[in-house]
Parts: sequence; C-alpha cells; structure tokens
Amino acid sequence: MFFLLGVFIVVFFTVLRSEITLNSVVVSPLPSSQFSLKEAPENSLAGQAAFSGSVSWQSRVATASSRLKKPVLIQQGESLLTGEKSTASINFPNAVKINIYPKTEIDIIQTLPENMVFVQASGSASFNNKGFSPVAIRSLALLTYENTGNVRITVNTNYDTVTVYVESGSAKIAFDDLSYTSHTFSLFKGDTYIFYSDTRQGGTL
Repeated sequence: MFFLLGVFIVVFFTVLRSEITLNSVVVSPLPSSQFSLKEAPENSLAGQAAFSGSVSWQSRVATASSRLKKPVLIQQGESLLTGEKSTASINFPNAVKINIYPKTEIDIIQTLPENMVFVQASGSASFNNKGFSPVAIRSLALLTYENTGNVRITVNTNYDTVTVYVESGSAKIAFDDLSYTSHTFSLFKGDTYIFYSDTRQGGTL
C-alpha cells in the first residue's frame, strides 16, 4: 500500500513540476493501530466458561479448535462447540449467561457491555440477559434481539430452521425475505417462533 502511495506521489508531482515549486514535503506518520489478535479490546467483557463432557474451544489466535481440559475465560472472537452428550456455559458478569446444550456451536462476535453479539451456528442454547442492553444472536438468516429475560434458540441445520422460545422477558426477531424486504416481530413470555431459513418465512406456534 505504501509503495503504491509513493508511486502516486512521485507521478503527481512530476506532472505538476513545471507549475508548482515544492519547497518541502512533510509526511505525517499513520497512527499506530490498537488492534491485537491475541488480546480482545480493552473494554470488552470476558466470560467464564464451564463445561461437562467433550467441548472444543477455538481461541482468537488459533486456526483450529482444541478440546477443553479446564475452565477458561472466553474472549470476543472465540467459539465453543459441544459434543454429543456434552454441555457448556459462558457467564459474562452483569451481561448475559449462555447455557449451551449438546452438539451446539456458539461464536462470540462482540462482547462490549452495550453491544453483546453472538452467532449460533447449530444446536440449542439459552441466553439469559442479565444486563441493561439487548443481546443480539444471529442464527442462519434470522436475527434475534433479546431485550430481557431468558430466550432459548434451536438451530436445525438439517432442515434449515430456527426455533425461538421466550421462556421469560421479551425479544424481537428480524429477517429479510427473498425479495429483500425486512420483517420484524415482537415476542413475549411463552411465545415460540419457527423460522424457515431456506424460504425466509416463519410464524408463531
């Protein structure tokens, strides 16, 4: 990038050399990046993971997952995958606790206190919102915003369906249909919504 920028500057001033007298050029250094692959952003939350059975964990710096042997702190950018007859939980203090059931993958996308974002790629998990901000969960083509309480989401990858059950509190779901028209629905305690990702349609049970 810096090489191309240098070429552009040379060509530009060569073309205008007869019209402009260049006395001096001051190049300001680019600000240093605060991004760290190893460490999550300083103001993001870390969650304490507990597990039973066979659970795989992929850290921020890993290229493949490895089996958990002891409880770990989960950071933004990591993921957990439970095996058959295995469970796990991730507790982000004063924010959200996630109970993960067998054969479920949860990707931790963002853990800022005001913006908790997860992807549930498969299986079943419950999200208990203990904070003051909505928790966002992406499941296939469905986005669930949990306002308060406890919501259980089940992703069936064999049939491309997502089932959202509001055990307590409330939630809002959103998706685009095949014509790219956006739809949102509010769910309350006791509501169950099933979403068909392949047809981008759904309804309450």
